Amino acid sequence: MISKKTSSLSSNFIIFISITTIFLIAYLIQKNNYLKLLDYNDIINKELIYYSTLITAKKGNVTGLKRSDRIRDLASKELQMIIAEPESLIIYIDE
Repeated sequence: MISKKTSSLSSNFIIFISITTIFLIAYLIQKNNYLKLLDYNDIINKELIYYSTLITAKKGNVTGLKRSDRIRDLASKELQMIIAEPESLIIYIDE
């Protein structure tokens, strides 16, 4: 027969092991979630850098299109537009 003291000690030990196991599982789940969030954060930061660079390039293109010579070059190369030569007009003034 097992004494009352030994029975109490073994039940306390089983309770301790159970609680410790529960906390360990909770810790591992939280650690796993934390690592996944860190990986996702890295991916998002890389996308942010990519899109920031893309926006900067687009702003540069827009800024470049503000000049008339740049617009003429782009129109002649990409749209095959021909730039007309200015024509001289003869104006008669009656006095």
